[in-house]
Amino acid sequence: MTSAKNPHPHLSPDLTGLSGSGLWHFYDKNYKSLIGIIIQRVKQPGHKGVLATKIDVVLKMIDKMNNA
Repeated sequence: MTSAKNPHPHLSPDLTGLSGSGLWHFYDKNYKSLIGIIIQRVKQPGHKGVLATKIDVVLKMIDKMNNA
């Protein structure tokens, strides 16, 4: 992973408890964009990852709930 503070590829921290948190894309130190919401962490031997829902999908769901 990379981050705004450390742009060099490095191992990610333990992501336990991050469900519902924002997933951000850092274009550089001064510009970032919210691109998704974390929904699950996969932690299997040899297969680790974070599953997220695109922010566009989340916003459409919220809009539909508000217009119902």
